[in-house]
Amino acid sequence: MKILLILVVLIAAGAAFFYYCGDGGCFSATTEGVNTGPPEPPGEGTQDSGITGIVLLGPQCPVVRVFEDEEQCRDKPYTVRIDIFKSGLSGGAIATVLSDDEGKFRAELTPGNYTLKARGGSPYPSCKEETATVTEKSFTEVTLLCDTGIR
Repeated sequence: MKILLILVVLIAAGAAFFYYCGDGGCFSATTEGVNTGPPEPPGEGTQDSGITGIVLLGPQCPVVRVFEDEEQCRDKPYTVRIDIFKSGLSGGAIATVLSDDEGKFRAELTPGNYTLKARGGSPYPSCKEETATVTEKSFTEVTLLCDTGIR
């Protein structure tokens, strides 16, 4: 049985915030030219620009030693909530996305400068914020790195 919840909250006159939870996780969007959701191939959403990327969690092993299983120690995909802030705007995130089981995410955004903040743990994993510039009719690729604290 599929459960669908849509909550609409007015933020300001003419703008709304939508929150959706379904089989693929929870996602949000605003009517201010931003749509977010699970990863999709470019050209299948409503916007023709935005950010795509991957979130990686590492290191997975203490200082790598000779003969250690290299595959086991590679950074792993990380499922995490990512808040997106538009440069020059005060206030909270304009969009939030959730990376999938492969660490991939996609946010359809209007052209501009953005800061992405993956929500890690406290104190670990600790995720570095990244900035990205979105241009018309293209998706900017970003890699977000989260530190496990393993040394």
